[in-house]
Order: sequence, then C-alpha cells, then structure tokens
Amino acid sequence: MTANRARQIDPIQIENIATRLRRLIPDRRDPEQFHTEKSELEHLLRQMAKRLRKSNDAHAKR
Repeated sequence: MTANRARQIDPIQIENIATRLRRLIPDRRDPEQFHTEKSELEHLLRQMAKRLRKSNDAHAKR
C-alpha cells in the first residue's frame, strides 16, 4: 500500500465518525442497532489505522 492510500483518509471522514460516535446512544426500542453502529464505527477506525500504519511502514523503509 502506498502513501496515496493513506491520503484517502480525509479529515472530514474522521469528523463524520466522531459525530456519529457522539450521537451514539442505546435505544430500548432497537438495542441491537446501537451495537451494530458501534461495530461499524470501530471497523472504520481500524481500517484507517491499518492504512496509516502501512503507509508509515512504507515510509520508514525508504
């Protein structure tokens, strides 16, 4: 993976995730939705971290 992949991590994307996290609350009518959304947000953050880690590793090898 190149630095171009890491550049795809847009600050607006991170801000959107932060906004979704701030609004995330359990709903007693649909408790499963809370856990689904939480898992999705965690997955997105881990994908971003993985891309950044790989980009940093590629830069360190240069």
